Amino acid sequence: ASDDGAACAILLELLRVVLKTKLKLNYNILFLFNGAEENIMQASHGFITQHKWAKDVRAFINLEACGAGGRELLFQVGPNNPWLLEVYSQVVPYPYASTLAQEIFQSGVIPGDTDFRVFRDFGDISGVDFAWSSNGYVYHTKYDTVDQIPLGSLQRTGDNILALLRGLNEITDQRKITDTSTNDLIFFDMLGAFMVRWRANLTAVISILAAALSAFAVHRNMRAAKRLGTNKTTYYAAMMKAIGVQCFGWVLAFACCLTIALSLTVLGRTMSWYARPIWIYFLYVRQLKKSIPNIWTLFQVYYDAIQILWTLLLLVTYTLGIRSGFIALLWVVFSAVQSLISNRLFPDARKRSLKWLLLYILLLGIPFVQSFYLDLGAIGMFLPTMGRTGSAFNSEIIIAAMICAMFGILFSFFCQLVLVAQFPHILQRIPASFTFLALAVLLLTDLGFPYSGDVTSLAPQRFFISNVDRKFYDENKKLVDHDAGFWLIDMDINTPESVEMAVSEMKRAKVVDCSRGIYCAMPYPLPVMNFIFKTHYIEAPTFEVPIETDLRLTGRVHVATDVIRMNFTCTGPDHMNLMFAGLPGIELQTWSLDPEKPLASTHQYNGRNMYFVYYSHSSLEPKPWHFHLDFKVPPKFNIDKDLVLDITLSGHFIHGKNKTTPQLTNLMSRFPTWTTATYWTSALRSYKF
Repeated sequence: ASDDGAACAILLELLRVVLKTKLKLNYNILFLFNGAEENIMQASHGFITQHKWAKDVRAFINLEACGAGGRELLFQVGPNNPWLLEVYSQVVPYPYASTLAQEIFQSGVIPGDTDFRVFRDFGDISGVDFAWSSNGYVYHTKYDTVDQIPLGSLQRTGDNILALLRGLNEITDQRKITDTSTNDLIFFDMLGAFMVRWRANLTAVISILAAALSAFAVHRNMRAAKRLGTNKTTYYAAMMKAIGVQCFGWVLAFACCLTIALSLTVLGRTMSWYARPIWIYFLYVRQLKKSIPNIWTLFQVYYDAIQILWTLLLLVTYTLGIRSGFIALLWVVFSAVQSLISNRLFPDARKRSLKWLLLYILLLGIPFVQSFYLDLGAIGMFLPTMGRTGSAFNSEIIIAAMICAMFGILFSFFCQLVLVAQFPHILQRIPASFTFLALAVLLLTDLGFPYSGDVTSLAPQRFFISNVDRKFYDENKKLVDHDAGFWLIDMDINTPESVEMAVSEMKRAKVVDCSRGIYCAMPYPLPVMNFIFKTHYIEAPTFEVPIETDLRLTGRVHVATDVIRMNFTCTGPDHMNLMFAGLPGIELQTWSLDPEKPLASTHQYNGRNMYFVYYSHSSLEPKPWHFHLDFKVPPKFNIDKDLVLDITLSGHFIHGKNKTTPQLTNLMSRFPTWTTATYWTSALRSYKF
């Protein structure tokens, strides 16, 4: 329902409103409903590369989802054309956007893709990309139904997109919509109330001014310390030591968090936060307190040390072009302003009272609240994502490091308040007590169980399982191995141990040896080995493949002195994958599949480039698939005897009566209610030609 039925409903309602209100259109509005998205965006690619209207598109609005409801997050904008974000900032009543979200998504740490990339890369068109990110637990599962989507989310998204649509339609200055400047924008919303934005070319000026303000504030603090009997040299030396203490304290905090994460991994208590995020606070946030001497005179020294660290971080983000450096900017500016105002209103630090504390909290509360606001959004998106990022990376360690970084930022200026507290040792011991108590509860009770099948608080564990039939042929076309089994695509770190009690076959699961063949000799439905490269295999009886999957070499000829063409014919179901790699010294040059130069996979097989082709069709009857591959071969290559490549063909039966087998149905019937599974039947055929 959420991906992407809800967006289709919103578009239909927008269309109704536009027609009913008789909106005067200054520009044509095209409502595009794309299918075949899970086939790697085939419909959007077909439209933008082949449809006659595509060349007239000036900008686009893309509606996506990686969760069921919540606020629609503007997480991609551009490229170029800053006027799109300017219109969004001016007209949308409930903004929710930041360059932090854009940089996180485009870094690839969140598994996913949208039509935005297709329009951008193949149509050279700029646009805005929105997605719901709340309740990602049900995303792409059987639980993703209409009742999971709050009506308020539909209303809010509709209000925002309608306002944006009207805003774009009301642009009368043609110079604005022809502004294709490459100057990116730094942008973020302030607690959903309004947008803050500036063009990237102003970042240098803003960063330098903020750094200068920070340096001036530190200088004033040095002068204030001199009035209290501490000269600048002593103050400077103490501040340098404080910087070292702060850095060492952060390292210790990270080490403590990672130690807890590793301990939970060893004890089999990982991902307790998956269904109950409150565990994050007790396990990792509490470790961020720092051991600081209880001496009031050191308070300002530590304060300035942190301010200098933030200033350095701001300058580093500017130098590296990291646009989410606006977070550091907020802390630098407001910490400097707080310091200057405090020195003005409370020149004698020893006499600072509750009024000073209120001023301190008020000014530093602005970057604190904004950072906490961003943290909540990130946590709400990342925690459910950890259930579908694979088990090759320890999600417990990832979350521990992320939470340490997030809340280290939040508490950076507030931990120092322990120096002026009346009972600092008590304040330091209470968090440690909570942590030990939380660990005891987590280890000794079921409250740390990571999953939930309760319809009121769904957080199911995901399973992807294929009953695969595999055949391996040698260079003489002789069948050398034939087996079958259940292939488990590990979606999180607890696969498959979490269900061993209910599904006894899981005890026989073995980690797949990826040295056996291309793409681990497994029928990967998508080229996702960059994060799903640890999987399991359970041997099972062979079964009859409903539609035989077969690859035949129909001929090979020289098309140039050092280039040979290999002609192939494939047969199989309506979804197939072709995976191949040339032998050492042999490289793919061109193919009949696409006029563009073939793009190799990011992974290699024994040091050789691999290629992945996803092929699907809508025909009810299987039809042969004909194609050719052109390879550059070394001198003296014997076209009649020498081998050229290793190649694997996979056929996937993902719907209809052929989707499952009796043994697969039996296996799936025993999975617990707190799991959700995607399963299908597949055939893999491996060849040497």
